[in-house]
Amino acid sequence: MYQKGSITVYLSLTLAILVSLIGTALYSVQCAGARVQAVHGTDQGLYSLFARYDIPMLERFHLFFLDGSFGGDGLQMGQLYNILEQDIAANMDGGKRIVDNVTLKDGSITEYTLATDNGGNAVRSQAVAYMESVLGIQGVRSLTQKVQGQEETIQVIEAKKDVIDEEQALAQYETMKEQAREQTVLSESLEGGVAIPENFVNPVDAVQAAKGKGILSLVLPAGKELSTLSRSTSDLVSGRSLEQGMGIPAYDSSCNTWTADLMFNEYLIQHFRCFTEDGSGSGLKYQLEYILQGTGSDMENLKGTAARLLLIREASNLLYLYQDESKRSQAQITALIIAVLFGIPQGAKALEPILLVSWAFGESVLDLRELLDGGRVPLLKGKSSWQLSLTDLPKIMEGVDALRKENKEGLTYQDYLRVLLMMKSSDVKTSRCMDMMEMTLREIPGKENFHLDCCLYTVGIQMNFETTRGRFYTAQRNYGYDMGI
Repeated sequence: MYQKGSITVYLSLTLAILVSLIGTALYSVQCAGARVQAVHGTDQGLYSLFARYDIPMLERFHLFFLDGSFGGDGLQMGQLYNILEQDIAANMDGGKRIVDNVTLKDGSITEYTLATDNGGNAVRSQAVAYMESVLGIQGVRSLTQKVQGQEETIQVIEAKKDVIDEEQALAQYETMKEQAREQTVLSESLEGGVAIPENFVNPVDAVQAAKGKGILSLVLPAGKELSTLSRSTSDLVSGRSLEQGMGIPAYDSSCNTWTADLMFNEYLIQHFRCFTEDGSGSGLKYQLEYILQGTGSDMENLKGTAARLLLIREASNLLYLYQDESKRSQAQITALIIAVLFGIPQGAKALEPILLVSWAFGESVLDLRELLDGGRVPLLKGKSSWQLSLTDLPKIMEGVDALRKENKEGLTYQDYLRVLLMMKSSDVKTSRCMDMMEMTLREIPGKENFHLDCCLYTVGIQMNFETTRGRFYTAQRNYGYDMGI
């Protein structure tokens, strides 16, 4: 049985408005849902892409990079985009069909940063961050104080040595020798009743002869083998034209402070071997020495590093000799003996600094042999740590390892390298560090073509989506291993 009903015009208008509002809300939710799915798919695609980081790079050097060459011979951006597109689809509802009514239409990579961009800023910043996390606040503070003190000490030492013009002193010595050749005066005794020692050997002449033999023949400890490996550097980061990123972000100056430089040096010491460490492989063995010297020969890199350390030790030892009255007295007597043998006793005073320089050199040779043998040598010597007597100075061409003293305190070879690294340009260190990374990773089977300038650090993309109802959405995202970008 039917009953008649009625509705007012007011209620009809109200219901019409209400239905319209509900429809609008549903449409808005549908649009928002499609937009969220598009953005979500883009984000997940980027996350999946960057999850393909280079595992050997992470395991060996604790750095995150995505190898954009995929084992090939160059940067493969087309392949990279295809993988990204597949990752977006795989993280959604299969194929290019993201959700029921949203489809990935097209997209592009709008920008990317490579490991070598900005002078290797990405490598350096990650290395600094890694060391800060490993050492912690207290470790960073302790290392800073230690190295800062060592660096200041070396600066003082070298400033003191500059007071003596060694070249001028040696030139004066050669002049005196020439004058002596023109005379035939020899004396059996000296003024003051001091006799000339039997079989006296001029230590200055002995040192000059030793210098002509080459530094490695002097400082290489007995039983230590010298690597003869040599590699071309023309195909490494520092020697070739590099791929460039697109839309490169501004240089991060925060990793170029003194403390950051210290952290980077510590990273280098922890990740690259040197002469005193055992290492295998076909690459260069003296990797820290390469970072300091930059030649493709282990022997040349060690030679350059040893020469630099020898200068530091000479300066320190000479400073001590000038402060030790007893040793200065010995030098004065020996200088007088040499002057009389030259036939010019009045030249004894001029010979004294030449003799001290030679003595400091001989002591430094022992220091280098101790360091390269894994021992310790203090920055500043004392009576207990001094090794070489003036009478033994002519023996530096012979087996001098028996004259060395073992020190439980002092700096190791690596400690001295740390100070040398502080004196090196950060740009040069970063470039040569990347050289050694490439050389090391290319020894791994399947990575013979590894190039750091094909490794991505950040990527920016723009992906375009379309719904079945003809609506369009664009998602723009930047992502990288620096989570702060």
